[in-house]
Amino acid sequence: MLTIAAVLFGLLASTQRPQLPAEESARIVLLERIEKSVVRINVNEGDTDGSQAALGSGVVASPDGLIITAAHVVADARAVDVTLFNGASQTATVVYLDRAVDIALLRLTQPPPAEAVARLGDSDALPKGSTVYVIGNPFGLESSVASGIVSGRHSAAHVFGGGDGADQAELIQTDAAMNSGVSGGPMFNSRGEVIAIAQSILSKSGGSEGLGFGLAINSVKKILALDPCVYLGFSAVPLTGDLAGAFNIGVDAGLLVQYVAPGGPAEQAGLKAGTINIGTERERVMLGGDVITHIDGVAVNEWRRMPFTSAAEGDVHEITFRVVRRGTVVELKGTTIHRSHW
Repeated sequence: MLTIAAVLFGLLASTQRPQLPAEESARIVLLERIEKSVVRINVNEGDTDGSQAALGSGVVASPDGLIITAAHVVADARAVDVTLFNGASQTATVVYLDRAVDIALLRLTQPPPAEAVARLGDSDALPKGSTVYVIGNPFGLESSVASGIVSGRHSAAHVFGGGDGADQAELIQTDAAMNSGVSGGPMFNSRGEVIAIAQSILSKSGGSEGLGFGLAINSVKKILALDPCVYLGFSAVPLTGDLAGAFNIGVDAGLLVQYVAPGGPAEQAGLKAGTINIGTERERVMLGGDVITHIDGVAVNEWRRMPFTSAAEGDVHEITFRVVRRGTVVELKGTTIHRSHW
């Protein structure tokens, strides 16, 4: 039985329990809100369910279910499954992938809850020393938070090398811990806005050593602002000049196919990606795939200039690829749906 003294002591202790500082309370409330936009990405890279599973993170960027993540998370995906903050899982399709700047866009099959949609900030307005939070799924530990500061800003080409747009992309450097499974997750500022997408670390040990990098969100916005958005479901390495001659493709320029997205127009058409890996994981080139020389009858070095703005949202367009496959010219056909926005 409790004595009167014990009851009084309990009441006194409860009234004297220290309250969290206002700044800490505000941070907790902020993190509880923004972590709802972070998703877990499970990737099947094999030909059968459950084989060669990979793990990454992402962030919900629009009410209709657009997910931003890192390209290397889904680059070899045969199937992608996304788990939201509320535990609900659904499949997603790859709608854009760019290895050069390591960014990919996925689309959910169903719209996410409204509270799951993140706010995209302005990475140009982020000075060195600013507080950042990185949220992801390191080693499968869901919704793990790491905090740090902006340590620097660099060109992606300066840090990791590469071309084809890497020199135009900016990386945000942070000392916040980033480990396997965080790739593709969001880096937030102190207002809860996404200011970068976590991509990679520089490390001698293989673990986090305080040198983490994320692609600045303003670099991502340039992709989101593409109008029209014609993504054909493949990534490729350009072949020009002497390199085109070395591949003996018979024209001045071509696209050596590196990756074909499952379910996309390129796969529907039967486009084949390379299977022979040369180089490093970061700067690898896949040989043995198709070399695209023309798209819709237009040489690939001119195709990006073709006007698509006359197409209406949802219009289905039959797309043709002329490729060189093992020395033979082949015509392939697929379909793509025009989107006026991602």
